[in-house]
Amino acid sequence: MDVIVIQGPDEELNSTAFHLKFGRFKLGLYREKKIDLIVNGTRTGILMKLSNSGKGYFLRDSNKQLLISKSFVSAPETLNSLSVPGKLPKIFDNPDKDIPVNEVTNDDMTLNSDEIKLLNLNMGVNIIHYSVRTNEQVLLSAKIYLWDYRSKMIISDIDGTVTKSDILGHLYYIIGKDWKREGVVGLYKKMRKRGYQIIYLSARPLDQIDYTRGYLAWAEQDGEHLPDGPTILSPNGLFTSFKREILSTSHTFKTQALEEIMRLIPEDEYPFIAGFGNKKSDAIAYTQVGMPKDKVFIFEKNKKNEEFFSAIRNFDEIIEDLDVKFPEIDDYILIS
Repeated sequence: MDVIVIQGPDEELNSTAFHLKFGRFKLGLYREKKIDLIVNGTRTGILMKLSNSGKGYFLRDSNKQLLISKSFVSAPETLNSLSVPGKLPKIFDNPDKDIPVNEVTNDDMTLNSDEIKLLNLNMGVNIIHYSVRTNEQVLLSAKIYLWDYRSKMIISDIDGTVTKSDILGHLYYIIGKDWKREGVVGLYKKMRKRGYQIIYLSARPLDQIDYTRGYLAWAEQDGEHLPDGPTILSPNGLFTSFKREILSTSHTFKTQALEEIMRLIPEDEYPFIAGFGNKKSDAIAYTQVGMPKDKVFIFEKNKKNEEFFSAIRNFDEIIEDLDVKFPEIDDYILIS
């Protein structure tokens, strides 16, 4: 999954979890293999391993000290580049004897500020590859977004919001037909140019991350594409995610995902400017993290639930009032 990293006023770094999962077919092939983290084409020395369920977790010793590949730090210039404030990671002498993890938790998929600095991130977008150590042709990829703590964010649902409907958005993309809502590309591009970060948040399972990214990159309008932004999906499997959709409880995951982002930011800074969705559950998630009703935009034909959100029928309603609802941001660092 894509990762969001926030740089605080004191240059401390905080990030969302590094969710990595191999499907069951590949799990049998790579269960005992280590995963190298490669950021912007450079090996970081940080390793992950796959749990029995296929989830990746960082390798640490019994004192929770991060383990670094011995082969990586053998070069003096590389070792010097790892000299960051705080406790240095421990050199990993034997990659076949690590601390086993039976059940992976969010803590096993996160890095602290000093450890994040080992990734040598650039402001804006960074590319991360997860490479199977014994077969470097096996790669999973994602993006790491490094933003300033004053960044302002727009949250967008995907199914039924970017697309016209929950189901046909899937099916039409498979046959190469676009089923997006008119005006979505234009609106999101305009908001991005005004300095707002766009986050695509969906209750789809993590298994569909490549498929989802593919659609968001492919959809176009008048020769323009949707602005780039983190794609955040549910780390749960297909069955759990589907059950949550059936029971209309997708807001539980979305609320948790937004709360995780909020924890990266100082308490006196509020990051979320607006949220777009097509269900009452989207409105619940947005308002539970503090978004005001007039900045929660839900596609609702009969406007029967307007006490919970601002009902809209198309994106043109927002574009017409863009200067009032989304003025240009000129008082904080703009990340391009």
